[in-house]
Amino acid sequence: MARTAIPVDSPTTNGILLQVDTTIDQTNGMEFTNTGREVLLVENTGTGALTVTLDYAPDRFGRDGQKSVTLQEGETKVIGPFDRDLYNQNNKVYVDFDAATGNVAVVKVLL
Repeated sequence: MARTAIPVDSPTTNGILLQVDTTIDQTNGMEFTNTGREVLLVENTGTGALTVTLDYAPDRFGRDGQKSVTLQEGETKVIGPFDRDLYNQNNKVYVDFDAATGNVAVVKVLL
């Protein structure tokens, strides 16, 4: 299964128009390139709860796992940033959803 890429927006000193407008791909899952400065914005447009699952990268002992974040109806949450050692798989963060009712965006935080 090829995951759907979430584009990463980078703000400027003039700002960016924040649009959470990439439709969730529940079937294939999603991914975004991670430098450790990205945050994931998730908007739940459904009538029930939406669970976002972020896969941990296997550690040097082969252990892996997941972090889950739940959004209630109508909520929008900012999740992250994501530590590269914990989340990166091929320089990407893998994201899965339990429903297809919502939108996402990724913004790189400038320091």
